[in-house]
Amino acid sequence: MCIRDRYYDKLRCRSTYWIGFMVLAFVMGALLSLPCWFTAVRTLQKKTAWGISSMMQVIALPAMALPKDKYMIVPMVLFFLVGITQGNGFLQRSMLSDIIDYDELLELKRNEGLYTGIIEGLSKLTIVLAQIVPLTFMYVAGYKEPQMGVPSEQPFSVEIYIQCVDFSILIL
Repeated sequence: MCIRDRYYDKLRCRSTYWIGFMVLAFVMGALLSLPCWFTAVRTLQKKTAWGISSMMQVIALPAMALPKDKYMIVPMVLFFLVGITQGNGFLQRSMLSDIIDYDELLELKRNEGLYTGIIEGLSKLTIVLAQIVPLTFMYVAGYKEPQMGVPSEQPFSVEIYIQCVDFSILIL
């Protein structure tokens, strides 16, 4: 693959490495925070630990919209913080099983299939919609395909659209 512009090649390589470092920071934050989340669940309660995690996500999730080439250490730290909030992935399943048990106690019927089906279906629907809808409207905004492996210059409308999508994700 031949890239004519040397500056672009350096920029692409540099940003590729930074994306890898950010993913590594996210995963390390999640792994290193697991013992802390287990301790928080034992000392506090599941509900309180979940609330703390949700507040941390509200504070740390703007990291997804911040990456810039000049100051990459700030987004790396914020991705690490987002990873910390994702370290409690075990808590959702644990709370769901508590809800299922409580419903069984009240209704005297077993409905775990209904609950897990709804949770799995909603998560898959969310993933599909989060991928399809923004990419479809990006073409409407005027996105240009790469030419012979070289990314095309994008119109200003595409940049504005991407910023609007990032902002709407932060609000949701």
